[in-house]
Amino acid sequence: MSQELRPDYQQQFLFPPSLDELVPWDHPARYVRMYVEEYCRRTGSFQRGAAGKDGRPHYAGDMLLMAWLYGSMRGITSMRDLERMCREDIGFLWLTGMLRPDHNTLWRFHDQHRAELPDLFKDMVRVAAKLQLVGMLVHAVDGTKLVADVAGENGVNRERLKQWLRRLDEAIMVLMRRIDAAEQREADKPECRLPQGLSETVALRTAVQQVLDECERQDSNYLHLSDTDARRMRTFSGHPFSYNAQAVVDEQSGLIVAETVTNEVTDQHQLAPMLEAVKEVLGETAAETLADAGYAMGEQLAKADQAEAGVLVNLGETHAPRAGTKPYHASRFVYDAERDVYVCPQGKDLSFERLREERKYHCAVRVYRCKACRACPVRSQCTKDRHGRMIEQSPYYEAVERQKRKLADPAKRALLKRRGSIVERVFGDIKQKLRLRRLTVRGMEKARGQWTLMCCAYNLRVLYRHYRTILLWWLAVLLGSDRTAPAMAITQHALKKTRYFFITMLAHRNLPRQWSSCEQIHAT
Repeated sequence: MSQELRPDYQQQFLFPPSLDELVPWDHPARYVRMYVEEYCRRTGSFQRGAAGKDGRPHYAGDMLLMAWLYGSMRGITSMRDLERMCREDIGFLWLTGMLRPDHNTLWRFHDQHRAELPDLFKDMVRVAAKLQLVGMLVHAVDGTKLVADVAGENGVNRERLKQWLRRLDEAIMVLMRRIDAAEQREADKPECRLPQGLSETVALRTAVQQVLDECERQDSNYLHLSDTDARRMRTFSGHPFSYNAQAVVDEQSGLIVAETVTNEVTDQHQLAPMLEAVKEVLGETAAETLADAGYAMGEQLAKADQAEAGVLVNLGETHAPRAGTKPYHASRFVYDAERDVYVCPQGKDLSFERLREERKYHCAVRVYRCKACRACPVRSQCTKDRHGRMIEQSPYYEAVERQKRKLADPAKRALLKRRGSIVERVFGDIKQKLRLRRLTVRGMEKARGQWTLMCCAYNLRVLYRHYRTILLWWLAVLLGSDRTAPAMAITQHALKKTRYFFITMLAHRNLPRQWSSCEQIHAT
């Protein structure tokens, strides 16, 4: 029978084991440290002030950034959980040098340097682009709802606020009548101060009026008193107060190349801003950017055409119903530009009638109406308007038609079907693996900071996989060239080579497009 191995809790070490020996050579904490140190050295970001003789020593900014990024990669969103990991987890202990910052220090650092996170995100994407990881062929854009850090039952409704205001006005009028009647009965008594019931009602009315004014100012039907930037949005679990997080994902690498957070309920106005964000980071947009029907808005398609950005948007049932359905849908009417008329499926003309101002989208639409509807045999299937069938043409009609022609190509439709597998799996990873289903901060600025941090953590996970691949290549080269050297020496040499490779890349040196074999790496 083999001997049982049991821990000896009384064992003491003459020389304690090195913390570096407890962290594996390919541990993600090593890559986080390498990247952050090089980024902070190169840009001078995330500094916590100059060192001085007075005051207590402060924690280094790059060390706190390492803890935040590594914690986000591990799916830690709570400051207290992050503090506990800095005291217990080997990876965090190695990154922080066993300094163990507390949750207040970690939060103050995040709050002070939140504005620098977008630059860190952009740098990661540009680093990946220099490594030829980002392909500029296909990108996909989409949005996901992040539940706000508020309780839904504390939200207020604009109509309900107006009802409360009317009831309070009535209550105040009743109290005033009672006061007037009491004053007439007791005219000989000295004047008394305002009754407590009336003063409380007046104060409540003032508070309700302020909230109602805030709803009017933000043009929102729902408002939460704890987070006035959050909006009620439709999700699988109902209509909680949420934020709309946007992301553009590259198909080749799976990296997020652009991100933002908005409180708009839909994605209708997000296509052009996201394309502009990609252009700001990478200098150009992809050959095709895929989007679902939520982005199918003529104005946004026209802006994409003006920016010469290739987009492929699912127009949905509103613009292009399926073949064989809705035979008299507006899309079945053909526009004749030479005669400036629409031709219906029955061959009748709809002539131009007037211009109408569209208040919702702030544009003028052209109205066309059919004059031969009274005698049409399919009028009941086509329209219920007693004046005849009407078609409205927006100023962005040509942009929508160009999308229809693109979607008529089977290859384009097949490409559009890949959209979900490109971008929606990224949202699934962030919500499931990184555990960001609900925000832990309040306010638009802080929500954007937390989303940007999570996007940085997700991109670091992707870059780490490539870093580890290159590290394994160096190990294969070195083990193949010298089989007599100790394994630890070879591993340390490989780490130095890989670190040199990435630092060279960060220093804007030209790199080969692909590494096809270990011999190419060894030759380099």
